[in-house]
Amino acid sequence: MARALRFASVALAIAIALGGASGSEAEGAMHHRIALVLDPAGFEDVARQEAAGLERAARDFGVEARIVIQPVRTSYTSTYRSLARQGYDLLIASSALQIPGALTAAGSAPKTKFALIDARAEEINVPLPANVVALAFREEQIGFAVGYLAGLVERTRPGPDVVGSVGGFQWPPVDRFIAGYRAGARRASPRVRNLNAYSGNFFDPESCERVATAQIAKGAGVVFNVAGRCGLGTLAAAKRHGVFGIGVDQDQSSLGLHVLTSALKRFDVAVYRTIELFVRGRLETGRDLFYGLREHALDLGKVSPRVPPQLVRRTRVIMGQIESGRIRGIPTTLGD
Repeated sequence: MARALRFASVALAIAIALGGASGSEAEGAMHHRIALVLDPAGFEDVARQEAAGLERAARDFGVEARIVIQPVRTSYTSTYRSLARQGYDLLIASSALQIPGALTAAGSAPKTKFALIDARAEEINVPLPANVVALAFREEQIGFAVGYLAGLVERTRPGPDVVGSVGGFQWPPVDRFIAGYRAGARRASPRVRNLNAYSGNFFDPESCERVATAQIAKGAGVVFNVAGRCGLGTLAAAKRHGVFGIGVDQDQSSLGLHVLTSALKRFDVAVYRTIELFVRGRLETGRDLFYGLREHALDLGKVSPRVPPQLVRRTRVIMGQIESGRIRGIPTTLGD
């Protein structure tokens, strides 16, 4: 209930922002109605980002925007069909849990566009309908950057270079992070040893802490959290054993100086830019819409002041080379 109230207040803020919209672009866009559907529980940090992107788009483009907290006893299909009948012309699914329901509803609402956050057409087990766009992040790009920094840091420590990663499940977005991380670490330290394991969940910090502790016992000087809330245990293990941890999705530097940096996914940017394309009539559906470093939808979080500035500068250079296309072919699976 508290979560629903928090997001209800965000929805109210959006309505207030609309009241102050002005200018020709805002006036021309007022007929657009957009809804973002949030899960009743789950990754609140991600949901806050998505809501912030919607709020900024409502303010900048003057669209009518609404946040819907999914009712617990209602199917996602019913929610999306109801919103389509109410005349919303862009519906945004905020999580993987919503994808089946959104796709089913899209089939009966061909005039309504649907955007699936953090999805790829090849990973959806049905053909992508003509009125649906999958918003796909290039996690391997920022994974490569944080892995490169991890490899550089490892080279400053005595002994063998070892880095670790703790995923929640073997799931494509998780594995793209890890595949990029491993490749980036090898770029910085060709002889680095990469350790990887999965906790089997995204919510239990103790399970991630156990996995990370085992990797640290094998010599890992940096461990990468790729397990959401569970990964707080990965970062706790890093602190306890005096090594570095890397955060994911949001900037986790507030946890302490042991957080080397964070691999940021800017869900707010993806939502905002998708709405911008929609308002301007340039949103192509029936396909993937990719978001990476070039679109500023991925970034490096705050870097620990324990890291020498020259290593951060070298990492920023690598990020620029990825953005410009000079570095290509970053692995996206652990078999690459």
